[in-house]
Amino acid sequence: MIYKKIGNIRTCKSDDYNWIFSTDTGKFLRYGKTPEDDPVLAPMPEILDIEISTICHQCCTFCYKSNTSIGKNMTLDEFKDIFSKFDSNLTQIAFGVGDINKPIYLRRKRM
Repeated sequence: MIYKKIGNIRTCKSDDYNWIFSTDTGKFLRYGKTPEDDPVLAPMPEILDIEISTICHQCCTFCYKSNTSIGKNMTLDEFKDIFSKFDSNLTQIAFGVGDINKPIYLRRKRM
C-alpha cells in the first residue's frame, strides 16, 4: 500500500483497496479495484472510536453502555499510549464522552 499526503488530502492506494480522505471536510471515499467496487473489509483500521469518559448522570434506559455517575475519565497518558499503537493511516478519531450535557444542578455541587 502506498500512502500519500498532499495538503489536506490523504490517499491510500493498492490493487484492491483504496481510499481518499479530506482532513478539511472529513469526506472519505473507499473503494476496491475501481470506484464502483465496494471492499468487504479494510485491511487496517481507518477510524479509531475511543471512549474517553464513562461518566454519565442521565441513566437512560435505552443506552447500550453501562456508564454511571461514578465513571472514569481517560488520562492524557492513557490516550497517548493507545494512539501510539496505530499507524499513520488512521483517518479519523471519534471521541466518546459519557455526559457532556450534565445537568446544571450536578455541576454546581462541586463548587
